[in-house]
Amino acid sequence: MGIEIWKRLQYRGEGQLHHYRTKDGAEVDFIVDVGNRVIPVEVKWTDKPSLRDVPNLVAFIKDHPLADTGYVVCRCPRPMKLSESVMAIPWDLL
Repeated sequence: MGIEIWKRLQYRGEGQLHHYRTKDGAEVDFIVDVGNRVIPVEVKWTDKPSLRDVPNLVAFIKDHPLADTGYVVCRCPRPMKLSESVMAIPWDLL
């Protein structure tokens, strides 16, 4: 998944890809930094995602004002809005 995100950033000619981990060990799989926007991304194997699956993603969005929306890339059949700030998307829509 990380390679796919990186390739798309290279194609666009802008943006950076990062990983996030706190001192306490909370992680977000990928952080996409594009200009004045930060996009946190979690990757999960589930086909029925919920906010319980991504507490670190939710916490990251609350703590970072440039991250207004986060994404859960998973095996769900179609995009699903999990909250006002978290969207689940099938991996093939990445």
